[in-house]
Amino acid sequence: MVFARAADDRLASLAGAINGLVEQQKQVNLRALVVITGDPAKEDLLKKIREMAEKRKIQIPLTIVKEDDKVVPVKVTKETPLVVVYYNKVKVVARETFNPEQYKGLSEDKIKELIGRFKKALVGAA
Repeated sequence: MVFARAADDRLASLAGAINGLVEQQKQVNLRALVVITGDPAKEDLLKKIREMAEKRKIQIPLTIVKEDDKVVPVKVTKETPLVVVYYNKVKVVARETFNPEQYKGLSEDKIKELIGRFKKALVGAA
């Protein structure tokens, strides 16, 4: 599960990579969800998400949650642009929080490393 504050190219790359992993791991029923927090009307997020999904052929759910601490189950502060939580069934097996500098540096190579850690966390939790 990914919680993000922006629907930008970094998130699109990450969502696309996660989508690819979900496709590869269909036999183990791997699932993923991307939650973007913000005001859908104010930021035109719905349009950005649709474009992201079409361009990258993303099939995993991409959703918008209006910014409200009661809705998002993890602490995603205004200073935290990205949180990735790995679940196995209902148990959290790992969590990665990205500060603004780490998020700015989220390159394709860093995304590959993140996907590798994701695979490792799930294998270790099985």
